[in-house]
Order: sequence, then structure tokens, then C-alpha cells
Amino acid sequence: MKWTTRHDRLLRDLWLEQPSETIAQQFGVSRRTVTNHAKRLGLPCKIGRRYNLIPIPKETITRLASRGHTLGQIASELGRDRDCLSIAMRKHMPHTYSRLIQRYRSAGHVTRKRNKETPHDTGTG
Repeated sequence: MKWTTRHDRLLRDLWLEQPSETIAQQFGVSRRTVTNHAKRLGLPCKIGRRYNLIPIPKETITRLASRGHTLGQIASELGRDRDCLSIAMRKHMPHTYSRLIQRYRSAGHVTRKRNKETPHDTGTG
């Protein structure tokens, strides 16, 4: 099948609404063909989990992060996958993400230090 400008117009209309697999089935081509044409047309990239197509509620995330919630807690509160939320936050909220991750690093350092200082000698000989 030859790709035409009609396919380009349809692809622009369907791109944000349907997964690329469904579009490929409708056009009778492979998914790779659809994604290549979408890239050529400058359409936004669709990752497997489509995190970049779902808007993230920045105010809610900022509020939860300021209350001390972890990334996992924020993700479960929003009903999202933790990894997808992490990627979306890195892309759209880098300052909030770095502050959130800094807490993990600080807590890990304290835990490692505490575990190192704990004596393992039971006193039996």
C-alpha cells in the first residue's frame, strides 16, 4: 500500500486519540510505518505508557510534595504508575522533581549511617 497525503491528514486527526497499533490496523500498515510518518509530520512522540500525552496536575503534585509525600505516594494518589510519573515530572517539573529526589538521597544517607553505627557484637564469646 502506498502512503498518501490522505493518510497524513487522517494520522494528524487520530494521533492523540488512538494508539499507534490501532491506527496501523486501520491503514493496513505496520506500527513502525505509522510512527515514522508521525515523526516526519512533527507529531508528539508516543511512548509505550503514553505518559507525555496525559497532562499531569502540577498544583496537586506540588502540594503533595510539599507535605512530604514520596514519589510512590504521589503516584498512587493520582492513580498513575510511579515510573511514568517520574519521567513526566523530570520533563515538565524538573525543580519539584529534584527536590523530591533529594529527600530520597538524604534519607538513604541517614539510614546507611545509622546502620553502620549499629554494633553487631552480641557480647557472647
